[in-house]
Amino acid sequence: MKKKILIALGIVLVVIIIAVIAGGGSDLVTSAHQLDSAVSNGMSLQDVRDAMSPELQNEAMRLPALDIEEQSEGSWHFVPKDNADLGDTDAPYIVMAVPEDNDFLMLFFRNDELFDKAWFDYEGGWNIIDQLWTAQT
Repeated sequence: MKKKILIALGIVLVVIIIAVIAGGGSDLVTSAHQLDSAVSNGMSLQDVRDAMSPELQNEAMRLPALDIEEQSEGSWHFVPKDNADLGDTDAPYIVMAVPEDNDFLMLFFRNDELFDKAWFDYEGGWNIIDQLWTAQT
């Protein structure tokens, strides 16, 4: 009888270990703050999207641009891509805007590679989105 119980416990333990290992790939980030910590320069746009939960991907906006440049005084300059669609990745630069509470995490990609990121307050984030989105309509 003891042998059967030990075998059953062993089987249960193996099943639990397999379930834990199989579930280990679900470390998707669910917030902009988590994303900020999870990404680093050099990651591709797809690598960043792969790190995001489906819900966070749906909240994020991808905005194409012809140029993005941080100015010496800390402000940013954007040159929008005319006649582009929201989510279009056929541009030399992409801004990914990820909202959280009253702020935006902006991820800046050049040739599909993350080269910078910055937090903007609600108004600043929407100013960037409006500037890039307006040229698309």
